[in-house]
Amino acid sequence: MKKAHEERLTLVCLDLVDSTKLVRQLGNIKSARLFSAHDRLTRSLLARFEGQEIDKTDGFLLAFRRTVNALNFAFEYRVHVSEK
Repeated sequence: MKKAHEERLTLVCLDLVDSTKLVRQLGNIKSARLFSAHDRLTRSLLARFEGQEIDKTDGFLLAFRRTVNALNFAFEYRVHVSEK
């Protein structure tokens, strides 16, 4: 009997911890700029590592067909976020 096509995905969840508190501290304009920069970074790395955006709130739910791409995404994301 032939097996159905199996597809494995690696999921990555990004969450901006205390985003509501951050908006209160920075104000609407500064926090909107920060969130926009975060979204641009995430989406550029997502394209680079062949991921797919599943959902977007104050963070992201991402899927990768290859686990190594998810790991490389997470490493690069962390490097960029730590530089700030």
